[in-house]
Amino acid sequence: MIKIEKVRASNYRSFKNNDNIIDNLKNINVLVGKNNVGKTNLLRAIYLFFNPDNYNPDVDRNEIKNKTGGGSKDPIIEIRFLDNELFEKTEKYSIVCDLNKKPKERYYLKSKKEIQDKLLKSKNLSQSKNIENFLKKKIKCVFLSTTDEDIEIQSKKLLNDLILRYYKNKNKRVRSSIKQFEKSYKDLKEAFSSNIGEIEGDLASQFISLPSIDVVPKLEQSLEKDITSFLIENINLILDDAYAQGISTKGAGIQRISLILLTIFLLNNIFETENKYILLDEPEAFLYPLLEEELKNKIQDTLSGRDNMQLFITTHSSVYLREINNNEYSFSYITQVKEEKHYQRSKNDMDINKYTRIESMNRKNKYEVLKNYGLLDGIDDYEDIIICEGETDCNYLKKILEERDFIPQIRYNKY
Repeated sequence: MIKIEKVRASNYRSFKNNDNIIDNLKNINVLVGKNNVGKTNLLRAIYLFFNPDNYNPDVDRNEIKNKTGGGSKDPIIEIRFLDNELFEKTEKYSIVCDLNKKPKERYYLKSKKEIQDKLLKSKNLSQSKNIENFLKKKIKCVFLSTTDEDIEIQSKKLLNDLILRYYKNKNKRVRSSIKQFEKSYKDLKEAFSSNIGEIEGDLASQFISLPSIDVVPKLEQSLEKDITSFLIENINLILDDAYAQGISTKGAGIQRISLILLTIFLLNNIFETENKYILLDEPEAFLYPLLEEELKNKIQDTLSGRDNMQLFITTHSSVYLREINNNEYSFSYITQVKEEKHYQRSKNDMDINKYTRIESMNRKNKYEVLKNYGLLDGIDDYEDIIICEGETDCNYLKKILEERDFIPQIRYNKY
């Protein structure tokens, strides 16, 4: 396995400097905080590390760097990995993606000398291109956003990137036909038609495990288009809930959970040996509470015992926040700092700089999160609990403690 242990983001969108770190990461990593503080930007930063060609300076640079023309104005993203595939035992090393450098120089290693020497010797990772190829071979990173693009576009990308590969992996006849499809169109059509039922059954297994969804996925193929565009354009994802329709016609919740379930299924069945990182922006988006709970349980079951898969999520859902004391989860608290400052090279008399700050979970911010989401009385293994006689005493204690950085949980006979 090659797992992410630490992420550092600098000069990227709402991230200002080198202090933006999440570490001690686990299989399920949760980013919490108020709206518009930069949670999704952290997911975007991880995705950009693996896909630097997606960099757009107009939106991805830290805004204050654009205003002042400051140095090191492009993002630098560093990821520290735990790796037991290249070594006899698990070792740590970091790879940096520096977008201030030319494409052929943007990746470089950063680790202890003995580990770096081993990497350079065994994998020849001295050049940026070698590191980039190494990451592409060993890792598959998928980002499912709620904001950057609509679900129909994401599902089309998913089909092009994953379902076609699944077809090829699932059936040798299909794989052979793809290689010679210009000469054997008829054979290719028969191969898809004869195997569609089996593939639909496999995809449906993801949905059957969630009993409150009365939906199964189906694949609809159209063979009228010219042969050269067949594979890309003539396979469409259809969801069947007694009305077999394209994904864009379904409700937002069904669209969203279908995309998540299909992504997890296809990653596990296509990229079996690769290390998989799923970046999931608000998994609860558009889902009703029972389905939220079922999806969370499905995700937990999927990741259980899999060392080569990690999940990074942003969330406002109590379904996930209730796991804040669960040792299987890693939580990070994301806040925003606002400052007014005059920059010598800026045209403005005063600039407002808002940037993201990442904190590890501690007593103070854990209390703030649980209080803001109304969960203080719903977490049974809270560290400190005051037991009092009744609601009046409870309210009195809250009043006299309200200026403290941290307030214990206060319970009375109602609880």
